[in-house]
Amino acid sequence: MAQAEPVIELENEPPPRKSRKKLLLLLLATLLLLGGIGAGAWYFLGQTDVDSAAAAEEGVEQETPVFVRLDMFTVNIQPAEEERYLQTEIVLRVVGPEQAELIKQRMPEIRNRLLILLSSKHVEELLRTDGKEKLAEEILALAKSPLVLKGEPQKVSGVFFNSFIIQ
Repeated sequence: MAQAEPVIELENEPPPRKSRKKLLLLLLATLLLLGGIGAGAWYFLGQTDVDSAAAAEEGVEQETPVFVRLDMFTVNIQPAEEERYLQTEIVLRVVGPEQAELIKQRMPEIRNRLLILLSSKHVEELLRTDGKEKLAEEILALAKSPLVLKGEPQKVSGVFFNSFIIQ
């Protein structure tokens, strides 16, 4: 006779519990990574929003810029020891074509202002980068000042040098 095999009953044990520490650490690492990516995107992409807000505070309209090229300037500059010349071409960035037309109509006045400013500069300050940046700021302030008595200032938002030669 065949002997009946003993039946071994296994208790219905639940499988061993997995540690939730790994899951919690993985979730925490994922959140930190996403937070870092979000902060980086905000920092790098948010800079244009800051620039736009600063421009809005200054009252500069958000239009397509128009560039107005001024004629070449050649002026005597204050000598250090010998006579020196500055030859430069300046481009103004204005807001809108109306401002470009206004500047073109008043070009003799603007050129006069710029010639007086440029000829008052010393060689030593124009040879340095910070001297050129300061000159650009002075030109910007000069270009923004009203061209007519009790008039509105021009909407000039930038000054650029296309050439800058000192001999």
